[in-house]
Amino acid sequence: MAVQRLAGGELQAELLPAHKGCKSLWPVVMAILLADLVASGLLVVGRLAMNGKAGLQPVVFSWYRYLGSGLIMQLWLWASSGKTPLQSLPQRKDAWKFLVYGTCHAMGQVLLFRALKLLPAIVPSVWKNSVPVFVCALSSCVGLEQLSPHSRAAKLKLLGIGLSVVGGAIYVWLSFVWSTGHPKVVPGSDVPLGQTLMLCSTLAVSSCWVMQKVCLNCSPSSLYTVAWGVTFALVPLSLAALPQLSLEALQLSGAQLVYVAYAMLLPSTLGFLMQAWAMRHSSPAFVLAFDPLGSVITALVAWAALGEVPSAATLASAPVIMLGLAVLLLGSRSQLADPPQAPSLSGMLQHRDAEGDDAPEEPEDPESESPTRAYVRSGAVPQ
Repeated sequence: MAVQRLAGGELQAELLPAHKGCKSLWPVVMAILLADLVASGLLVVGRLAMNGKAGLQPVVFSWYRYLGSGLIMQLWLWASSGKTPLQSLPQRKDAWKFLVYGTCHAMGQVLLFRALKLLPAIVPSVWKNSVPVFVCALSSCVGLEQLSPHSRAAKLKLLGIGLSVVGGAIYVWLSFVWSTGHPKVVPGSDVPLGQTLMLCSTLAVSSCWVMQKVCLNCSPSSLYTVAWGVTFALVPLSLAALPQLSLEALQLSGAQLVYVAYAMLLPSTLGFLMQAWAMRHSSPAFVLAFDPLGSVITALVAWAALGEVPSAATLASAPVIMLGLAVLLLGSRSQLADPPQAPSLSGMLQHRDAEGDDAPEEPEDPESESPTRAYVRSGAVPQ
């Protein structure tokens, strides 16, 4: 009942203004690809920053980049709006949305880092590849995604998302088969606990993107949404990183400073803002359908930066992923060309008249009559 009330009322009412002014999908696609590109660079830089005995712990690395990105965006928001962070706090009725958004943002990573220590590498890859499916389901539940079974555009969008996920699955499977052929045994592994943590991480990440759309619909700008989302995410992320923070972790080498600065500026600031702008003008399911393409982009970035030649799995999965995204774009363009029509004024009046014919007439209250009508009814003047 709460979900239905949320979908039919506040969230769905806020959804409509978010699509205004989006006449072309290509700026949205370019923003998503730019965000995926810098995110792929983050994976490469993260490997370098966490490599070796003096490498940073994953949660500490995330804490550094969120801290720097949050400060950058809060200062940017202050300079652009003229309001201090205390003056630009989310309103009371919207604060819970940003709190859920930020908490899911952080917990998705914290749970993932914990699960990586308990599972073979292929298992988290499979879960990560399923995020678009979870996002599509959650978006439909809260009314952010209109997927009517009678709509051709909706069928094309679902087919495109499905093909994209299948392409990602092909990449994961072929990488597994052509590399080792069997899962690598992780010391101290606990598969049931790891699978549970991965499920919770996937749900947290999926909820994060859905809540980002909800926050975008009640925010003045994408910068405002991401700035406060990252700020709220710092609270649980700091609690998770605190046990691993030490004097050595705070004394970064020159190379680590470069890696952390890159992570702060590009993936965690520019990448987040580009993705939020794209989601503001589309939907969570549309944006996350490009997620499997990140594996291909990461392989290309690793080839350019580290000299690692793309694997045969990348070459085999890329056409399927690209086909899925092409079908998704076709369905989204059809939806833009033929948007759902709002009920006309004449239809609303006819509906009201039909209800009025069936409704019983209420007795008139003499005290509510106008003085003129009461004078006429009294017989003082001919009617």
